[in-house]
Amino acid sequence: MLRKVLILFLGAILFGSAGCGYHFISGESDVLSGVSSIAIPYFTNKTYEAGLERFLTEALVDEFVKSRMVAIVDEANAGAVIRGQIEDFQEGVISYDKNDRALEYRVGVKLEVTLERKDTGEVLWRNKELYHFEDYRVSSEISVTEANKEQALRKIAAEIAERMHNSIVEGF
Repeated sequence: MLRKVLILFLGAILFGSAGCGYHFISGESDVLSGVSSIAIPYFTNKTYEAGLERFLTEALVDEFVKSRMVAIVDEANAGAVIRGQIEDFQEGVISYDKNDRALEYRVGVKLEVTLERKDTGEVLWRNKELYHFEDYRVSSEISVTEANKEQALRKIAAEIAERMHNSIVEGF
């Protein structure tokens, strides 16, 4: 009897997990089908926040280098190109102390990214509304506050890069 219950339980788990959407990565992306190399030129920065394009571009390159799905090459030798444009940068105070001094800021970045095949110009993947934000603490020392802000921007870049990579490679 116990064996039947165990078999039914395991069967229910297998049956229930079959439609949950989880899947193994086969090592080949439908989006990148037929593409063995990509170029990732520096993103265009339409905001006043200098250096943001460097953080985002480098984080995306790092994601693709880690995954080893395709070779990262210069644009002249690439089968496809990922182009990004930073559309918006927002920064605002989110908490104050009892004397109305800022304690924390929130920074947010919005960008549009396109992956297109070089030989045909076909758009393989696009996201017009990538957005992420992070909070950081303010210090009485400007250098500490700036370092905290840079760390928040690097976290944003890493998070967005991971989401882009996964969307392109895993198809969601």
